[in-house]
Amino acid sequence: MPFPKIDNDLLNVGSTNGKIPLIGAGDKLPTSLLDTGAGSNKLVQLDGDGKLPAIDASLLTNLPAPSGGVGAWNLIDTQIANNVAQVDFTTGIDGTHKEYVIRGTDIIVSSSAHLGLRVRVAGTFRTGAEYTYGGDGTSNQQGILSFSDANGNFYKIIPSSVIAYDAGGNVSFDLSITNPAGTTATKAFRSNAGGAGNGYNSGFACQSGGRWFGASTSQPFNYSALDGFRILPDNGTLVTGTFKLYGLL
Repeated sequence: MPFPKIDNDLLNVGSTNGKIPLIGAGDKLPTSLLDTGAGSNKLVQLDGDGKLPAIDASLLTNLPAPSGGVGAWNLIDTQIANNVAQVDFTTGIDGTHKEYVIRGTDIIVSSSAHLGLRVRVAGTFRTGAEYTYGGDGTSNQQGILSFSDANGNFYKIIPSSVIAYDAGGNVSFDLSITNPAGTTATKAFRSNAGGAGNGYNSGFACQSGGRWFGASTSQPFNYSALDGFRILPDNGTLVTGTFKLYGLL
């Protein structure tokens, strides 16, 4: 026989411990009984705008690949230069990506200077003569730009002094650093750059390649992982410029 119907006033109902909850409007439990949040064993609840709360992205699984799939550029950091000696990237550099790209746009320097890269190892930027580089290009003002098998205390992104601030010129570049977290090879770089002055025929374009080998004179080479990048001129300051660090999947 069916269980007899019991009036609610005979039941110990409520939303506290030891009480029987009542189903509310829409056949739903009262929200006060739901253990919501973004932590372990909690129910994730949308906010008043129907959006998820702030959640650590590493907790999300089975997500589709980033737009563009393998090979897509993931923006890690952006730096804006304003009369500074250098621009540093010191976060997000690990084994997540096998290649990192720094893109510099509309850079103006305070005086004629070479633009270059230094790397950081275990929290210290390497300033010794531990870099080698080579490159070539063309300039409407200087003709052929070239150098090879050179070494110095930074990697030269451009094989010639960039157009100085007082000439109204600027420069842009893409610089690739391969597998900075690796520990079995020296760190390879390659870059492409171009720029122009305030004259109608003062443009240039060039490409360079090189590496950080971590030895001032001879072997053994240093294969340590890198944890930072610094873009700087060897003379003057970075008056303006936008610098973006990307990781490539």
